[in-house]
Amino acid sequence: WCSSICPLLPVQRIYGQTPFATVPNSHCQPCVGCTKNCYDFNPATAYLADMYDEDKRFAAYRKIFVGLFPGFILAFYTIPEPPVVSLWTMYGLFGLFSLVSLGFFFLLETFVKVSANKVTVLFGALALNTYYWFNAPVIVAVLTGAQHMGLIWGLRVAVFELTLFWIYRTWRKEKYFVREFITLEARRDALQDSLILNPAPAASAHAGAASTSKAPPASGEPMVRIAPDGVEIKVKPNRTLLEVIESQNLPIEAGCRMGVCGADPICVREGMENLSPVGSDERGTLERLGLGPNTRMACMARVRGACTIALKPEEPEMYQSSIITGYQYDRAVQKVVIVGNGIAGVTAADHVRRRHPHCEIHLIGRERHHLYNRMGITRLIYGRSAMQGLYLMPEKWYDDVGITCWLNTRVTGIDAATQQIQLGTGETLAYDRLILTTGSESFVPPIANVDLPGSFVLRTAEDAMAIRAYVQEQTAKQAVVAGGGLLGLEAAYGLHKLGLQVTVLERSTALLT
Repeated sequence: WCSSICPLLPVQRIYGQTPFATVPNSHCQPCVGCTKNCYDFNPATAYLADMYDEDKRFAAYRKIFVGLFPGFILAFYTIPEPPVVSLWTMYGLFGLFSLVSLGFFFLLETFVKVSANKVTVLFGALALNTYYWFNAPVIVAVLTGAQHMGLIWGLRVAVFELTLFWIYRTWRKEKYFVREFITLEARRDALQDSLILNPAPAASAHAGAASTSKAPPASGEPMVRIAPDGVEIKVKPNRTLLEVIESQNLPIEAGCRMGVCGADPICVREGMENLSPVGSDERGTLERLGLGPNTRMACMARVRGACTIALKPEEPEMYQSSIITGYQYDRAVQKVVIVGNGIAGVTAADHVRRRHPHCEIHLIGRERHHLYNRMGITRLIYGRSAMQGLYLMPEKWYDDVGITCWLNTRVTGIDAATQQIQLGTGETLAYDRLILTTGSESFVPPIANVDLPGSFVLRTAEDAMAIRAYVQEQTAKQAVVAGGGLLGLEAAYGLHKLGLQVTVLERSTALLT
């Protein structure tokens, strides 16, 4: 969701990195929309994911931009400026060049029997080379102070050769992406919607790739069965289990949607082989959660065939970290202290335990709660279930993997010379290695009387619950939220659902800027 509210969003849209079409996130109420194929989380495949997405708007934005760009660059360097021509003539020629370029793009996409992504790559290469063809003399002149034709042509040739390598690498990446992530039916849809006249070769190519894939292609619409209720859902291939579950309004947490936060683990009872393979991010999260081998992150598991799932993962009798065998750890390190028990702190503790199975690990947090999903704290303002469903790791996990937790504990000092930390309780804790994962704090502007009762920040679960308690104790009727960003609007919505009349103050001219 960071791309949806980033102040650089216009720049990201120019470069085709953030699509306009968005998907909902159940943690943000009101929903402001998340990028579906998020460039920030997965830049290596975001572009390809857009090109092959079943919602054709994602690919359309990519195509239109790259189709216009070569003509726009050519117009920029060749069309005369006023007063040689009128202003309207200049802009008209800009539009004409761009439209001709776009028309040529769709002409090639229609009649050339390659994927739309390959045509897109070729037009991107054309735009790049056109730019450096005209700009090479300027670059050489700035660097050398003269027009050296040898250097000018050298720069043009170098850009052309690098472009050829980029085209090769990009086409090769597309083959891997199609083999690993795109089902036969989804690929046929993408080819047909790209107006490729003869999609048969793509099907035969997939057949060869499928023989090396662990998940067989789906035929027709696969069935997802929800246990134990027996609800059966027909879904389009390549849908994530999270999308399937949310489409039926079934209860499930939804966090980052990239398999990183660990908010949506589910149990796969049958048909694990009919789901997309586990990627590196999801694998790391599953190892951290320490759940059973039949666990998948719902947001990452794409349906390729029939399967049966349960919304609650099976908890093992004893949680165990996935020890990295053969890792040469420093046996002199006997005690590791980690300050901060958020996602960074818990992840650090998990990785230390995987690499050093025998050292003491102390995890110190000033909050009274174990690791929880911070993206969902707004519901603590208006919801009646408190922390239920927000914890990302069960309390038993810390004991089973040998992590000593210090909750509701503050660190007041660090003595690097003696390798000790001082705690707010008066105790000291020695360490061999110290890791600081203290996170960030809310900025409170220097406003008069901002510290009076009834003034809050919203950063932690305690902040949210304190707001809820104060509203009830004071029978509050009105609230003012300073800040029209994502968290500010979430807080405003939470207070609104609690029955308050809410005013949002934002210093800029628009919300979410």
